[in-house]
Amino acid sequence: MSRPLTFAFRLPLLACSALVALRLVQGTEAVLMTGAAIAFATLRLAPIRTLVAISLLGLPFLGAAASLIGLTATTLVMGLDLVLLLMVLITSRELLSRRQFKGLRYFLIWWSVFMVAYSASAFSGQKSEYSTFAWEYFAVYGSYYALAGVLAARSEIELTEVLSVGLPLYAFQYWQLHSSLLSLSQLADPAIGLRGNQDFDPINGARTAGLLLLMALCVSVLKRPRLRWLPEVGMAVAIGAPLTWYSYTRQVYIAVILVGATMLLSMMFASRSRSQTVWSKLVPLATLCVAGLVTGFEVVHLLQTDAHSRVVQLGLTLDRTIIWKDCIELIASHPLLGVGISRFQELGIALWPHNWIIEAWLAMGLVGPALTLSGGVIALLALRRGGEPWLEGWSLLALYYLIVAQVSADIARNSSLFFFLALAFHSTWCRRAAPELPRAPAFAALAGSSFSTTGRPG
Repeated sequence: MSRPLTFAFRLPLLACSALVALRLVQGTEAVLMTGAAIAFATLRLAPIRTLVAISLLGLPFLGAAASLIGLTATTLVMGLDLVLLLMVLITSRELLSRRQFKGLRYFLIWWSVFMVAYSASAFSGQKSEYSTFAWEYFAVYGSYYALAGVLAARSEIELTEVLSVGLPLYAFQYWQLHSSLLSLSQLADPAIGLRGNQDFDPINGARTAGLLLLMALCVSVLKRPRLRWLPEVGMAVAIGAPLTWYSYTRQVYIAVILVGATMLLSMMFASRSRSQTVWSKLVPLATLCVAGLVTGFEVVHLLQTDAHSRVVQLGLTLDRTIIWKDCIELIASHPLLGVGISRFQELGIALWPHNWIIEAWLAMGLVGPALTLSGGVIALLALRRGGEPWLEGWSLLALYYLIVAQVSADIARNSSLFFFLALAFHSTWCRRAAPELPRAPAFAALAGSSFSTTGRPG
């Protein structure tokens, strides 16, 4: 049975995070130490809860562990796919019968249609190296995140649990970069960011860094008691902020600032306590707004003052608008059935469409935007609705990945979004627990006992 993590169980996880991020422990010792800390935490949490944390933040750790035994991270993810699928099948009777999981049933239908439509576009027409790779990546990692999201909703996993267990797993980003967080600035290049190392995935690395910062922000603002999670929040900022800053990835900068602003607005207009005064809302709002503006100006200044930065070389608009314009023209010629996954590459338009909705229309025809737009609408509805207390913060993180997916990479590499969409579907259709009714006075209970169930005197 799962119980809340006490500090005795959290301390080894925090220690592992610091030791790995500072590269004081490396190689096999680091992997074994972190694995032991995760196993120790599992004594307190249910195994499914640690598995979900591994699924969301564990790719750096899986990559480090796989390299030590001569495998690839994708091989380990495929094994985890089978484990996650088995766990979903074990709970399938509850998922299919209980009304509280209505949203998860809708998500599984939506996901199945998405998988079939994307697979059909990959295998129809002339195959290419890119279409084969994209489908394999989507099938492995898309299923990985979708199944983990279903299990997270099924088990009502708190954001704090994922943050605690995920910190030492995420710290292996520095292991892959062969750099300590103290010397990361020496490795960063304003022209390319942290993209020079063969073992480091720059796209997922930058996105996960932004995700970790937002997770810390959500926990510090939304979860109570806040001081209890101060060590995790501080560690997340310490190991996540350097990677976010030195990735020089504009999609992450923009998405983090927009989600932070959304959180501030939700704090202002949807207070937990009706007794809060206007000043108690405005003071943190003003403080975080100023911090956001200063951060935004610093980001722009950092990138624009360096002659080799990508913003200076390519301009703030970059080439995204040109890519989207060419893709829309291609869609106009095949609006119903699309042109397949790799046609835009064959025409030399771009490596990726850099837009979730546009690529879905290109690849799957009209069914593509129907799926992506409906998923986006569900994510926004979940953000507005809120859901149960344990869901706090998850909808904001779904918004983060939804923004990133509109300006970066392709559908396959945006597979992390499916984890958060599973929670969004669940949040949209789940019902809040009914508040406990006040206990009736003794005389009323005695009076009620004198009546039968038909309402007539007994």
